[in-house]
Amino acid sequence: MKGITIVVADDHCLFRQGLVELLSKRQDVRVLGQAGDSREALDLVKSLKPDIVFLDIQMPRLSGLSVISEMVKTSPDTRILILSMYDKGSYVASALSQGASGYLLKDDSADTLFEAMEEVMRDRVYLSESVNQLVIRGFSEVARGSNYMSPIDTLSPREKEVLQLIVEGGSSKSIASTLCISIKTVEHHRANIMSKLSCNNVRELILLAAKEGLFLT
Repeated sequence: MKGITIVVADDHCLFRQGLVELLSKRQDVRVLGQAGDSREALDLVKSLKPDIVFLDIQMPRLSGLSVISEMVKTSPDTRILILSMYDKGSYVASALSQGASGYLLKDDSADTLFEAMEEVMRDRVYLSESVNQLVIRGFSEVARGSNYMSPIDTLSPREKEVLQLIVEGGSSKSIASTLCISIKTVEHHRANIMSKLSCNNVRELILLAAKEGLFLT
């Protein structure tokens, strides 16, 4: 492979810089930019169109999961590799269903990371061995008759974004600013979320999100 271009998105500066240093040791890799939050990552992907973006899940403003589908739309040739400390099946499923090309854990080896890059550049989906085991356990649970669907799955992608920001303590005004929509639209989404999830207030929303384990605080 030649000239793989990369964007690295992680809110932990030391980890991000360490990853950039590791990647830069390869002559066939060029790191185009770094992002400290998912919105910044989305902007970089839109403008730079890298071959690969390494994307963390837990970041300020919005989780990495919240921008995957938009990244896919705006830069369809960019492969999205999730690099996270969270080994939860719901995160893996959500990332892949929205268009991510692979999922790694932060304690995976450098060799695994390079293997993931090579595989996704061949347009293959890559899961590290530890994540593969997680998926296998999930399939086993389904095979045993587990048909559970989270109520949060009933929300639209935009409603999930709004819910994420509500859980993080955002006001309607701040949410409108973050998502570049009107306050009236935020209130409309908030009402729909409350209705769909049968919640009466923000506290109930937070408790439900914590119970489902789908949002990071």
